[in-house]
Amino acid sequence: GEEGDDEEEGGEEGSVDEDGIALLRELFEYGGVDVSEWVNLGDDEDVEVSGIANDSRVVLGGDVFVCIKGATTDGHRYALEAVAAGAVAVVASEFIPGLAEGTPLVIVPDTSAALPRLAAAFYGNPSTALTTVGVTGTNGKTTTTYLIRSILEAADIPCGVIGTVGYQLGDLKLTPHGGIWEPEENDPTVGRACTAPGWLSPYRGKYEVPNTTPDALQCQQLLAGMLDNGAAATAMEVSSHALAQGRVDCVDFDVAVFTNLTHDHLDFHGSMENYRAAKAELFKKLTDPARQRAVINIDGFKDPDEKAPYSSYEEEFEVVDDEGIVRVVTKKKTARGKKAAAALATKVDPDAAPAKVETEAEREKRLKREEEENFDNAGYFIAAAGGGKRVPIITYATHRDKSDAADVFITKTQLSLFETAVTVRTPVGSFDAVCGIVGKINVTNIAAAVAVGVALEIPLDVIAAGVEAMEPVPGRMELVDEGQPFPVIVDYAHTPDALNRAINSVRESGAARVITVFGCGGDRDPKKRAEMGRIADLRSDIVFVTNDNPRQEDPYGILDDILAGFRDRIYNLKHIDDEALFPFLKDMYLIHPNARHETMKMQNMCRRYVIVDRFYAIRAAIAMAREDDCVIICGKGHEDYMEVKGKKHWFDDRVEARDALQKIVQVQESGIDTSMLPWGRHDKATSVGGGNVLDA
Repeated sequence: GEEGDDEEEGGEEGSVDEDGIALLRELFEYGGVDVSEWVNLGDDEDVEVSGIANDSRVVLGGDVFVCIKGATTDGHRYALEAVAAGAVAVVASEFIPGLAEGTPLVIVPDTSAALPRLAAAFYGNPSTALTTVGVTGTNGKTTTTYLIRSILEAADIPCGVIGTVGYQLGDLKLTPHGGIWEPEENDPTVGRACTAPGWLSPYRGKYEVPNTTPDALQCQQLLAGMLDNGAAATAMEVSSHALAQGRVDCVDFDVAVFTNLTHDHLDFHGSMENYRAAKAELFKKLTDPARQRAVINIDGFKDPDEKAPYSSYEEEFEVVDDEGIVRVVTKKKTARGKKAAAALATKVDPDAAPAKVETEAEREKRLKREEEENFDNAGYFIAAAGGGKRVPIITYATHRDKSDAADVFITKTQLSLFETAVTVRTPVGSFDAVCGIVGKINVTNIAAAVAVGVALEIPLDVIAAGVEAMEPVPGRMELVDEGQPFPVIVDYAHTPDALNRAINSVRESGAARVITVFGCGGDRDPKKRAEMGRIADLRSDIVFVTNDNPRQEDPYGILDDILAGFRDRIYNLKHIDDEALFPFLKDMYLIHPNARHETMKMQNMCRRYVIVDRFYAIRAAIAMAREDDCVIICGKGHEDYMEVKGKKHWFDDRVEARDALQKIVQVQESGIDTSMLPWGRHDKATSVGGGNVLDA
């Protein structure tokens, strides 16, 4: 454990012999686990153990089975099944009725606290033999771990990555148990260019990981697997769930990194205070000033140099755009050189609906949000790391007002939609670098990785080479490029802050119009849905609200929650209010067939579309894009599945976007107008069907 150096040093040898066999009593001794009672095992008796399991379905002969009480089930109920499968002993926090007298039972006060200690003892505390970097924060964890790997490998330190995208070392993919992954069945989607509407594609034979941070047993197994396959370091995403549940209790971190903290996972933690406290546990583990370091982002929530946020409805002007559609633009947008819009802009209608008065509930929500945004997270995490008294702290920042305070600072940034150029100042010198990851959102992740390099005393020229070698991370501001004259970017943004940053990133990189496609996952924090709707509406020119892993929830209900963030604003617009005959911000399948044409007309007027099937939403968005626009598809990122009612179906935003880009040119060249929905020829009389598949 982390509690005592003696335990760590004793555990490094492990209690396992060359044949992978340990003695049960030795495991408890090496792990420093308190035992309430030994049952069915005499004082002078012991049992040989060849593995540890906490899932009765994967027990092998010779394993010791540890009963864990989870959120949905209790391992004590499966102890007899585990013994039948070959477990030679059971660790539990209570007696197991029906357990054979010949099977040793070890009663401990808390099996969840015992498991990481037993696992670390059995696998020889692998984290002590690795340079282990833990990254925590709401956003940026995945990209930061990959960038850290890039810097470590530039220093010839083979580095594994454990996180949301997978458990990887070089080209190897590892299972949660530390073995090398191989598909157990054939993947029927190999070679297919895309999925199909309606979640019809099977999901088999694909690599997937159960959690961002594996459970306490898998953590030790994975780290041991990394070590066995030649790793000298590991960069690990450490989620708040993992910290709250003790999954990394016996992982010995050399460096702990804090990226940022914004609204997320409140369904699990209950409050921002609990969420923040869970993440702080990572820094409280740091006690060795000779070896351990804390790396902390000291930027505030808002960048003082950030341009006034783009809004599609601040200072509203109704204009007719070049597609003949009345829409709303802003003074700011006109000032950015939209000459056609400026020429067509009319005076604000004096009869426009009055601004909505803030309700008491809305005011409380706003004040709560402002309180969260103004909270001094940097100070909180610096204090959690001991304020510099326990271990050295390296700070990093990108905001101008933090230039003097930060150890690592990005002094200059040049953004484009294809690469990012930075100048970085560190305590040991400055350097320039150009890397292939895009978006302002990633500049702070580069700073974090550089700060880790500084913390590990890697030479500056090697750090610079590592930054230059950085490549796009799967599903993190990932560009889908088929030679089209506008970028299509797939990103994992699934929180209000991440969505805000992602959209702003592409806008600041020079996009003419931002077309945003997003949804919210089911069985996850529902409080963030309306806020994400509000942000997408506020920041985007065109919005498609669609599906994203509904899980056990009704997908239409989730769409409704998102639309609550901007529905009233749209319906109160003067030109919409004059035209709308019924509430039209719904998926077509919920609209009576006789009203579908009117629904599409109204959604076209406000450029806010509701399409439950993500397959169609992605294609409609890409088909609308013009030169220098940017389509950003958010929420799923690297995920290659859609989870519906407990079943996964193959679906990958990147695959769908690529397929749409390859096919849409032919559609448009045939004379089909895709700038609106439904698609169709300008002369509907000659149109086959007067529309297309996107006309429900």
